[in-house]
Amino acid sequence: MYGINGEDRGFRWDCITANVEAIGIVAPASGPSLTADTNSPEYYVSSIHVLDPGYGYLTPPDVTITGGTPSTAAEAKATIRNSRVASVQVLKYGSGYASAPTVSVDDPTGTSTAGSGATFTVTATGSVTDILPTNFGTGYTSAPTVSVSGGSPTTPAVLRASINDDGEVDSVQIVNPGEGYTSAPTVAFSGGGGSGAAGTAVLRMSVDSIAVTAAGSGYTSGDILQITGDGGGAYAEFTLTSSGGIDAVNVLAGGAYRSTPTCTVRTRPQEQPRPAKLSAVSTPAIAGKYWAAIRYVDDTPPDRGGPIPSSISELVSIEVPDAAGHIDWSWSNTGMDSRVNKIELWRTTSDQALVLYRVAVLDKTETSFEDTTGDNDLIDPDREYDGSPVFGVLPIVLPNGQVNARRFHPPPRNKRVITMFQDRAWYGVDVPGKKYDGSSDANAAEPNALYFSEVDEPESVPETNQVVIQDNVKGQDKITALMPFGGGMVVFQTRHAYRMSYAAQPVIDASVQLITQRGCLNQRCWDVHEGVAYVADSMGMYILDGTQVQPISDAVETFWSDGGIDFSQSKWFFVRVDPATKAVRFFYTPSGGFPDRALCYHPITQAWWVESYAQTFAAGECLESGGRQRLVAGAASGDILAFDSGSQDIQADGGASSIACTLQTGNSALNADKDRSFRLMYSPTSTDCDLTVALHYNNSATARTAAVAVSTGSGFVTTGGGNASLNLNSARSPLGDATGYAVAHYSGRLDDRSVGGDRHLAIALSATAPASERVLLYGIAMGGVG
Repeated sequence: MYGINGEDRGFRWDCITANVEAIGIVAPASGPSLTADTNSPEYYVSSIHVLDPGYGYLTPPDVTITGGTPSTAAEAKATIRNSRVASVQVLKYGSGYASAPTVSVDDPTGTSTAGSGATFTVTATGSVTDILPTNFGTGYTSAPTVSVSGGSPTTPAVLRASINDDGEVDSVQIVNPGEGYTSAPTVAFSGGGGSGAAGTAVLRMSVDSIAVTAAGSGYTSGDILQITGDGGGAYAEFTLTSSGGIDAVNVLAGGAYRSTPTCTVRTRPQEQPRPAKLSAVSTPAIAGKYWAAIRYVDDTPPDRGGPIPSSISELVSIEVPDAAGHIDWSWSNTGMDSRVNKIELWRTTSDQALVLYRVAVLDKTETSFEDTTGDNDLIDPDREYDGSPVFGVLPIVLPNGQVNARRFHPPPRNKRVITMFQDRAWYGVDVPGKKYDGSSDANAAEPNALYFSEVDEPESVPETNQVVIQDNVKGQDKITALMPFGGGMVVFQTRHAYRMSYAAQPVIDASVQLITQRGCLNQRCWDVHEGVAYVADSMGMYILDGTQVQPISDAVETFWSDGGIDFSQSKWFFVRVDPATKAVRFFYTPSGGFPDRALCYHPITQAWWVESYAQTFAAGECLESGGRQRLVAGAASGDILAFDSGSQDIQADGGASSIACTLQTGNSALNADKDRSFRLMYSPTSTDCDLTVALHYNNSATARTAAVAVSTGSGFVTTGGGNASLNLNSARSPLGDATGYAVAHYSGRLDDRSVGGDRHLAIALSATAPASERVLLYGIAMGGVG
């Protein structure tokens, strides 16, 4: 829970413990002081160079790194190619090396004997590409039929012959070359009236696969498969077994051949096995230019969005020209907030000022630290400090230019209202004469400025996160309230209301539209119920559905126009809807102090009435009680009281004396209906309790009294020159207990032609409830009114 009033930073409460804290954490007043210790520089293994790749390695050798007296040893692994060490990858850079270590690898496991013994079976298939004539034949009067046989095709070839004028076969056309021939087929000619024609089929074959029939041994990855035959173009690679045998062959290109080729291994000239030679490159752990800062964090648990940090302190730089063993940090905790739990140290890697890395997390009492963390360790995501993970990355400014490391600034101190809208907290309603940081300035004013927090960080409000509601209407106005409503937020001013929405970044894509020429008195003078907002401003009350405005207080307009409301105390007024009865209450005071009355409106009957209370109230809210939502209010006495239960009429001093209560209806227009009656349903009391009914005609503040005494036996009794009264005591009559229903009759001079005619009637009820009783009315019905 967050609360602000524009007087200070506001408060935060976890709603569980009694711990109430200030919102946000103030950044350290100054940056740290840094000193480099160059007496005992330390190094780490940044890379390993291959000076001689050696020869004869069948498997990658182990890499051994020795010497240099490190605090944490480096680790590396080698890769081989063509039986040689191709490269060495550093797995762990190590730390604390006083000098460059020595790097060595195991001796090679291969031999200098050339490989031998491998044999292969080549499978190649093809199609007929040509027929070479061996005899043209004679005596053909028509083209003979050409047939092919043999060669084991998957699809046989189809051929067609043609003859010349001399009766010879002069050509053979390949209609379909066929597929899958493993050897050249036999060609035969028949028919056509001649004889003697003959020819040989020519194939175009491609290597499909090469099977290893004998693996052999002693081969290396530098050896080459040689595929030979009538043609060329085939290419294949092989894998080796641990003993240097050919394990499998993978054909990469099939080539083109007239017959199935053969496969052999061409071994390269052999070298004598020799070990590789390596050299470690040691780099200073701390060298170059660094930027550093500190910040504070609290103990908010992670499942509640914590820890909450402050912005970083000012950035401090240090130049280490050669190498250093460590950097000594020191700082002052002057002005530290009480909610601070830990101190975080942040530093860049060398020669860059874009990204900070967390060095350590210390107790809030610490003021110094010896930093031995080299660049390689600083960027290690598995790094720990004091047995706990400590790695963290904090860009100083995001690539789009947005502030980042300093976005954790506490909220503004010159705003009175905070509300959550979408994923951000919004701060508004200006305190004149105060600047953003809370300092006094008689000329400071931000009447239409809103500040917003970072996403899901209500306590992070950099000063650049500002949206200003532009006044494009006549006369200056100022923001008075903020109301999240539907997909937007209504920004109320004294006399206007705007709808604001945004997609991602309010500074860039916020949209503000004027929706009404009505405003709101303060942040508590609106309430939302069943999709509409009930709002009170200096002109009355109205309903806002998001785009349309419906005034509802015309029937009680005189409260606003005739001084019935003390607007000098409007900062204490509030509006609340009772979800149990749907009644809308506008709490106000007619003459100073906290509200002790409420103008009440029912949206179904559209009736208005006034409630007066024995207590004064400062705020109201709807809370769950007994499985349902109920309206409760905070009394000036400190009590929390429930409405529609009678408890709001308890005296502030806790006394047991009787309580006076009144209720007055709104004005109702008289009509020609002759049923001039007032009907009441109530709860009978166990002791005497008189309910008085006063009739106010034509909006008069003075009740019209009765001319004569009347008692019709319906419960109400009228005295001459007085008002009607009803004894609510259930045993008021010896004829039997009261039923809780009573009727009183009234009169009225309804004559449109007469200046003295009656037009409207309002009924005022008053009673003084004994200490052990309460006045409970269920319903009031009036006849003769429209």
